[in-house]
Parts: sequence; structure tokens; C-alpha cells
Amino acid sequence: MEDSAGSANLIAESCLLPLLVLLVFFGPLGVDLYLPAMPEMARALSVSDARMQDSITWYLISLGLGQLLAGPLADRHGRRPVVLGGILIYGLSAALVLLAQDAAGLLVPRLLQGLGACAISVSAFAMVRDRYGCDSGRIFAYLNGSLCFVPVLAPMLGGLLAEWFGWQANFVFMALFALLAGIAVWLRLAETRPPATESAGRLINPARYRPVLADGRFVRHALYCLLGMAVVLTYVSVLPVWFRGRLGMDTATFSFWFGSCALVSVAMFFLAPTISVRLGARRTLIVGITAMVVAGALLVSLPPGTALAMMGPMYLATSGVALIFGTAVGAALAPFANRAGTASALLGLFQLGGGGLLAALWLRLGHWIDVAEPRLLGALMLLFLPALLSALGKTRRKAAEPAAG
Repeated sequence: MEDSAGSANLIAESCLLPLLVLLVFFGPLGVDLYLPAMPEMARALSVSDARMQDSITWYLISLGLGQLLAGPLADRHGRRPVVLGGILIYGLSAALVLLAQDAAGLLVPRLLQGLGACAISVSAFAMVRDRYGCDSGRIFAYLNGSLCFVPVLAPMLGGLLAEWFGWQANFVFMALFALLAGIAVWLRLAETRPPATESAGRLINPARYRPVLADGRFVRHALYCLLGMAVVLTYVSVLPVWFRGRLGMDTATFSFWFGSCALVSVAMFFLAPTISVRLGARRTLIVGITAMVVAGALLVSLPPGTALAMMGPMYLATSGVALIFGTAVGAALAPFANRAGTASALLGLFQLGGGGLLAALWLRLGHWIDVAEPRLLGALMLLFLPALLSALGKTRRKAAEPAAG
């Protein structure tokens, strides 16, 4: 009897990492799959480019804000039921988009789909902290590397689906993906919530978040994640408009450039743990921030009329994002073993809610001042400059301390 229970636990443990990889696909799939179809959707629904960008922004803001509820739910009721509920909402919302006739019919289901994705992502990140403990930073880096395959493959797949069957095929695919993933989770995902998890009191209670927000290390690294995510979201919002709308690029060429940048990101996410071991987490973070600032300066200064003028700096920027996320996520969650769901939710709120809100405001600013999209993106990257100067200043002060002593 004990042997069979032990075997079941071993099977569940062996399934955990592949299932976590599957779960982290949900968030980016909800954006990247239909990017090539956005111009077609805008024409079919008679909405502007800005309104189509809102379909991304609403999804991501709800993905972030919903974590204030999803995190405590995962701490109180367990990771598994919250994941299953999120998958159900995600799949049904994707199906509802098929009924859209106007902007409202598109944006409301996208808002709900973001809530489903949020429940999935919070629980998945909490599971990493539950099961891998001190090694969670390495697992986060590998998961981030794995999810970067979505931006490589999803736009190409989405472009083909839209070309062959129309833009609705992208959301049919999302619904079917949710169905199959839900079956796999139902059959194979074991509960990971530790018995000592703190979950008493009201679900949405400021006191639950106070110890996390009082930790300066958490806030600092969460802000790095917020700004990095704002850069990523602004990039995926402006790229279809700039390449397909302004430069008249076809779907295959667009998918090549987008996919090549994602491949660079994949490689860097998988290299990030090795780089962090060799340089240390602090230096790795500084290298990532430096790459972001240099890329921003190039985008602002280079003439924006060609694909390479935008994508050259973006290769550098996505490398910087990989190093920033690869170190900052693990560093932010490290002190919170007994409230991993709540800490993951707050990090998601910063990263996705805050990043989505900043990206939305930045895009609106671009429309108001009528600046070229690559330069708008570069100016956002330059917001990392104060963080770089502060980090370099701390490094110099630490280096000077032994000499002064």
C-alpha cells in the first residue's frame, strides 16, 4: 500500500515540471497567437489600431489585477483547483471572442480571459516555490526560457491559421489548448500547497500583503519586473502596427523577425542561470539593465525606417529582459516560503498589472505626441537608466568599503 502511494507521488513529481511548462504557455499564448491577425481583426470588427492594442492591454491588466484574488485563493484552497478554474475561464472566454461583432464583444471576453490566465500563472509560480525551494530561481529561469518558445512559434502558427481559416481560428486554437491542458492537469497534477501555508482571514486583506510589501528586496526586484514587462508589452503592441501597417510587411516576414527575436530571448533565458552562477545575481542584473539602456539609446537615435533598425536593438533588449527576469523573479520570492501564493500574486500585480498599465499609458502618450513607434519603445527602455545609475553607485560604494577600512 505504501509502495503504491510512493510510486504515485513519484509519478506526480516527475510530471510536475512538464505540466508547469504547459501552464506558463497560457499567458503569452493569449497575446502572441493572434498578433499577425490583428489587422484583419481590426477590419472585420471595424475598430482602430489603438482599439486592437487595447485587446492586449485589457487582457494583461486583468491578468495582473486578478492576482490579488488568485494568490490568496491558491493559498487557501490549493494550487490545483485554482489552476483548473483558470483553465476553464480561459477556454470559455476564447470561445466567446468568436461571437464578437464589435469592440465591446472583443474586449469583455479578453478581460475575462486575462483573469483565467492570471489564476493559472499565480498557481504555477507558487508551485515552483512550493516544490523547489532554494532552487526555485533556476527553475524560474528555465520556465521563462520555455515560455519564450511561444513568441517563436505562436505568431507563425497564428498567421497560418488566420490565412487558411480566418482570424477566428486563433481563438478556436486557444479554446482547444485549454481543453487538452485541462485534461492533463486533471489527470496528472498533484497538489503542492504546503500544510504550513498562511491562509486565515479574509481573502482580500491588506494585512496579508503588508509583510511582502514591507520587504525592500521584494519591492525593488518587483519594480524591475514591472518595467521589463512594460517594455515587452509595448514591443508586442507596436511591432504589428509598425511592421505590417507602416512598413507594409507580409505575414511571413513579420513572423520571421518576431520569431528571431524570441529565439534570442529563449537562448538568453536558458543561459541566464549559468551567467548568474559565474557573475553573481547582482552583476547579472546590472548587465541586463545595461543592455536595456543601450538598446533604448539605439532605438531613440537610429532612423526608424527599416526592420533591422528596430530589431537590432531589440535583440539586445530581449537579452537584457531575460537576465533581469531570470534573477529578479527568484530574488523577489525567495524570502516568502510560507506565503508563496500571496507573494507570487503581488509580483504578478507589479509585473503584469503595473507593466500592462504603464504600457497602455505609454502607447497613449505615443498617439498624443505622434512619435515613431520604435522611438517610443526606446524612450521607455531608458526609464531603466536611474536603476542602472543606482546599482552602479552601490557597487562602487561596496568596492570602496574594504579600502576605507
